[in-house]
Amino acid sequence: MASNFFSRNAAYCVTNPRKAWATRAAMEAHRKAHPLCELTGKIGVHVHHIESIWAAPERAADPTNFISLCPKAHLMWGHAGHWKRYVENVAELVQQAKIVRQQKPQHNP
Repeated sequence: MASNFFSRNAAYCVTNPRKAWATRAAMEAHRKAHPLCELTGKIGVHVHHIESIWAAPERAADPTNFISLCPKAHLMWGHAGHWKRYVENVAELVQQAKIVRQQKPQHNP
């Protein structure tokens, strides 16, 4: 997983090598503390930056800037279906989707 972070954020890692390791450690701590997807409740999450590293490098290791998403939710909700895109309000969208899911009536067969 570490190599994935470094390959996706190469410019940040080259210009801030010490901060990059701190960011990786903060993301791993978040993953351990929040092991379930905030949207689906599944285990095996990616840690997504709410405010991207390129937009706010000073918040790269900030624990309040992380959200745990399963791989499918990470791609669809965090990156709008393509890894080169970025959804700015992902935390708000996930929160709204959770509210809608809770209000949806459950049908018992």
